[in-house]
This record gives sequence, C-alpha cells and structure tokens, in this order.
Amino acid sequence: LKSNNIIGNTGFIGSNLIMTDALKRQCKFILKILKINMFNPITIPKLTQAIGRYDQFLQSMWAPTKPQNLIMVPTLDIDLIWHSHQLNPVGYYQFCTTKSPSRQLVSHDDNLGDEVLNSSGSSTQQYWDSRYGANDYIHKRAFYEPVNNRQYQQ
Repeated sequence: LKSNNIIGNTGFIGSNLIMTDALKRQCKFILKILKINMFNPITIPKLTQAIGRYDQFLQSMWAPTKPQNLIMVPTLDIDLIWHSHQLNPVGYYQFCTTKSPSRQLVSHDDNLGDEVLNSSGSSTQQYWDSRYGANDYIHKRAFYEPVNNRQYQQ
C-alpha cells in the first residue's frame, strides 16, 4: 500500500504521498464532522454560511496583502467545504486554474504537524480578522467542535 505507482496519474496526488497515512488523516477529519452532526445537525443555512466563508478563505489566500510565508489554516466549516470541493477533481482543477491569480491548483496539505498548524492557525486568524473584522475567524464559524463537551474528547 505504500507504493504510489498508479496514484501519480491523477495529477492531484504527489508521488511522496503515502496513501495509508492520507486515509488515516481523512478518517480523523470525517470523525470530527460526524461528532458535530450528532448533536448539532449541519443544516442547509450552515452549509451556505460555510460556502461563503470558503470563498472568503480563498480570496484571502489569493490576496496580495497575504503575508508571503503564511500557511492559511481553515476552520472546520471551511475545511469541510474545501474537502467537498475537491471531490470533483476536474471541476476543482478548472476552478483553481481559472479563478486563482496564479492560475494554479490550490494545494490542500493536510500533513502538517501540530506545531505548524497551531502557529499558522494563529497567524491565519490574525490575518483573517484584519480583513473581515475582529473575532470573525472564530466567532462567525458556521459550526465547530465544542471542545468542552466530554463526548467530544478522545
């Protein structure tokens, strides 16, 4: 399973990807979404809000004011829409190559360590809030995992 002979044909998956590791990361992501939906259903209005935030996220990522070395980290609502968008690889590729200023595929690297995610997440929040208003990044999420609920702790 660690061989990627066929995977490189997609154009989306690099030869350095270990599929079993990627699947484990995807399962963790799915678990987070399922936990949210168990106690607080993800409704059409919440998805609509999340889609709007995903658009803001991409616009922020592509903005000339974005700090050059900033790795943008999405909140869970944005990440769900981003993962969903990528389920149509041809459409996602066409979207990125026509909408992004660089006309390139927008990478979604979910293999970043916790230290990078925490640091970049804080920087993303500061940058986002400077664009959209104080506390917008956190407080305007369409849905999120309540960390103080014992049922959500692992």
